[in-house]
Amino acid sequence: MHKQIYLDIAKKGRQYYGMTAYQKLLDHYGSARAIREKYGVTRETVRLWKVRGLPSKLALQFESDTGGALTIREVLESKQVSA
Repeated sequence: MHKQIYLDIAKKGRQYYGMTAYQKLLDHYGSARAIREKYGVTRETVRLWKVRGLPSKLALQFESDTGGALTIREVLESKQVSA
């Protein structure tokens, strides 16, 4: 319950304070399945993105596809934090 309240506060006004890059991508597409379909990857790949961070080679595409809600910088930082 507390997690949901925190996420609701974090998303208010499309501000994503404290959300990971993966959480922003998930918020944009609504489900891991939608992410898999959009990028043509497996369920395991999406799970690894959650654990290890989003792939740097797709950073520009993520920013473009999310309309800037997820930036290149956030994708690159997600790899540093996860490593």
